[in-house]
Amino acid sequence: METPLSDEIDDVARARRFRAALDHMHGPLFAVLDGGYFDDLEDELADADISGRSLFLKGGDENMRRDGPWLVPLNNRRAREQIEELVLGKPCAVFWLCPEGEQALWRHLRTINEIRIPDERFLADDESSDLAIKYERVLFRHWDPSVLSTFIPLLTTEQLVRVFGPATAVLINSPSGPKRALRPKDLPKTPRGMLVLGADQLSALHADRRTAYCDRMSSILKTMAPEQTAGMTQEVLNERILRYEASGNQLGLTQERSLSIWGFLMLSSGDRFESQPEIQQFIQSGPGTPDENVEILLHQMSRLVDSMEEVG
Repeated sequence: METPLSDEIDDVARARRFRAALDHMHGPLFAVLDGGYFDDLEDELADADISGRSLFLKGGDENMRRDGPWLVPLNNRRAREQIEELVLGKPCAVFWLCPEGEQALWRHLRTINEIRIPDERFLADDESSDLAIKYERVLFRHWDPSVLSTFIPLLTTEQLVRVFGPATAVLINSPSGPKRALRPKDLPKTPRGMLVLGADQLSALHADRRTAYCDRMSSILKTMAPEQTAGMTQEVLNERILRYEASGNQLGLTQERSLSIWGFLMLSSGDRFESQPEIQQFIQSGPGTPDENVEILLHQMSRLVDSMEEVG
């Protein structure tokens, strides 16, 4: 299928805007890449002769470290151009400007790998309750552009200072175009301790992320399954998207790409896939991870359809 000319123009314009925004970040520039988008980012960076440091220390879960955040200094034109190409192809990086250099930014970003949020199991239904809020530590995926772009607008001044640390700017290449946040001048010193979100911020974050997720997934599924989505209202499609996300998560799917494939398979099967034990077993216990297995399943289904068309 040929790509419509308008889509090609949009992609060119989006790339031009992103590169222009990156050009305006003067000083030591760094990318934090999401390892989950690569087979083995550490090896790929080494093969390209680009230095990179994991924001997770060795000694823990190696799969989590491999698929986690990697700090890459963009200290030469070649490294920057190669990372730009990766980012324009998939939403896999956040860019930071840090005059204090790589070590200062690496130390800081490690301190925001986890944040404290209200434990929703213990939140009182009555917002005026005097009961103390219980908090839990969770992973903060600040290297995920979709997470950070919805997160930053919700922060108080003190929280914003905690996120920026020694950095002076952050650039996110979102689907709607590049978004840049600048560290306001004359802010107080970076507070010590973990970043803490309030209950109202957590609720707003959930709502914003749900809306953004539905928008992204809706665009993908309308392209992948035009016939199945043609008669649906946006409200109905959003309900399906959230239901497919929940059932996909239960099967072990963690990446948006694999969740979009699962959504396509569900739409194409009239929602029958989730009730077929052999499908569930293959995704959960197949040759690879659940995310890899659902891609294998898609390829197998595509080959089956192609062979049926040839016979017909």
